[in-house]
Amino acid sequence: AIQVGSPTSDKEEVRSPKASPTERGKSKSRRHSSNHESRQQSSPYRKNSNGSGNTDANNGATFEMTSHLEDGRKHFLQNELSEAVDAYSRAIRTGLEELKHRKGMVHRITSPDRYRRRGESDQPDAMTILLGGSIASAHLDMGKALEVAGKYSEALEEYENGIGMLEHTCHKSKKDPQLKMATREIQRMERAVAVSGERKKLQSSMDAAMAKLDSCSGVGEKDAARKQAIACARRLTRTERDSLGEQSYAVARLKLKIAKLQCEGGNMEGGLDDAEEAIMTLKSVLGEKHSLLGASCIF
Repeated sequence: AIQVGSPTSDKEEVRSPKASPTERGKSKSRRHSSNHESRQQSSPYRKNSNGSGNTDANNGATFEMTSHLEDGRKHFLQNELSEAVDAYSRAIRTGLEELKHRKGMVHRITSPDRYRRRGESDQPDAMTILLGGSIASAHLDMGKALEVAGKYSEALEEYENGIGMLEHTCHKSKKDPQLKMATREIQRMERAVAVSGERKKLQSSMDAAMAKLDSCSGVGEKDAARKQAIACARRLTRTERDSLGEQSYAVARLKLKIAKLQCEGGNMEGGLDDAEEAIMTLKSVLGEKHSLLGASCIF
């Protein structure tokens, strides 16, 4: 997932510039500090539930949005995908409200005439760009959670929303790494959506083969059913690989299923090879701290 900075500590303070070594202007500096802190407390954009400054200097997000975003990532690592999507949605909603507030605030304190003379009327301020980047990250993280859940059309929509924020609010160029990554994800999701009918058909065949395997009692009958289930799983794996790529959660999940079937049939070497490949893919796609990775390693 794309990481953003953590919220500022409650111990951090916004300080006015220190007085010079000769102490000249000391009383003026104290007055400036008092007025500066007073203005900060009156702004809803800079006040959290603890009353401290809450804007993250690294990403422009306020405490509330960052909290929702981190909650989403925690749920994702526990494979609680529904809760993760809900948290990402709250982060996006909060971020958009903050963005609207900030744009209104900037509009009120700047002169349109001055910007028109300079040709800068469509250029956002630095904090707006950073906040837009945080909202884009929430869209992209939600897209990843939806992809893992197999909801490719919804994931496609979130990746597109993330790109829109990067292009129109953050004014990222086509060479920007985050924008290029999001573009690749969109292409993958488009291919995945295009083969949804074929995927559904192959998934049904594999489910039927697995059900038959569970109902078999004789050794010979069970071995034949297991081979059929492995063949169905491999066909589905090829479809997923062609659409989503080798380094995808769907491919890794199917490889683990195949590995389990092979080990149950006595092909330990082949099963362990498939399991090892799947675990390496899961590390790349989900991160080393994801709960599914631990379960796969136990297998």
